[in-house]
Amino acid sequence: MIFIATHKIVSFPKSSWFQPLGLGGIGHGVLGAVDDAGQNISHKNRNYCELTGIYWIWKNISADVVGLCHYRRYFNFITLRDDFPRHLAVQEFSAVEKILEHPYQHERVLKILEEYDVILPSPLLLPDSVDQKYRIDHGAEEWDCFLNKLDALYGAGVHSLRLDRRLFIGNMMICKKALFDEYAETLFSLVDPVFERFGDYPAEEGIRYQRYRYPGYLAERFMTAFVNAKRLKYYDAQLLSIANL
Repeated sequence: MIFIATHKIVSFPKSSWFQPLGLGGIGHGVLGAVDDAGQNISHKNRNYCELTGIYWIWKNISADVVGLCHYRRYFNFITLRDDFPRHLAVQEFSAVEKILEHPYQHERVLKILEEYDVILPSPLLLPDSVDQKYRIDHGAEEWDCFLNKLDALYGAGVHSLRLDRRLFIGNMMICKKALFDEYAETLFSLVDPVFERFGDYPAEEGIRYQRYRYPGYLAERFMTAFVNAKRLKYYDAQLLSIANL
C-alpha cells in the first residue's frame, strides 16, 4: 500500500494500491485514512510535516510493502519522455492520472523490491555536502544537535552527512514494512529529542523554509544517513511533480 500524504482534498489516483492519508487530522468522512486515528502524533503536524503520516503508518499498518508519496509528488515507473528526466514537472494532475493508475506501476514496484531494499525519489546532487547545504538553508542550532546524535548512533564516517551530496527530498519511500519500521523507529528516536529541546517557532512572513518545520527538514537528511549506515541498495525512481496543486 502506497499512502498519499495530503493537507488538502484534491484529485488522487483511483487504484487499490494508493490510499490518501490526511495529515493534521484533515479528511474525516472524505478520506479513507486520517493521521489522528489509532496511535498518532497528528497534533505535531505543523512541525513534523509528513512525519505524522510516517508515524501513523509505522504504528497502525500491517502490510508486506508500504510507501509514502505526496498529493503533488509521486513516484513514476512509466517512461513519459525519451530523455526520462529524474525530476519531471507537469501542470495538471489530469495529464498523468491514468499513468499513475496503470497496473504496471504497482507491478514494477514489486519487481524492483525483489532486487532493491528501498525505492527512493532520485536524489538531488547538492553543490556541497548535505551538512553545508542545511546550514545555508536552515541554520545550525537544531542541525548540530541532530548531527551529534547521528554521530553517536552511527559514527560520523558511517552516516557521512558531512561529505555526502545526495539529498532525497520529500520524506518519500517504498519498502518492505520491516525496513520501514526500523527506519521510523530510528528516525523518531533522533528527531523527538531535538524537538523536545528546541520546541516550536513562530511563522516568519516571506520565508520559504519556515524554521518551525525543522523536524521534517531533518528527516529528509536522515534518509541519506540511513541509506549509508545500513548500506541499503536503493532504486532512484523518477519524481513526478504536479505544478498546479
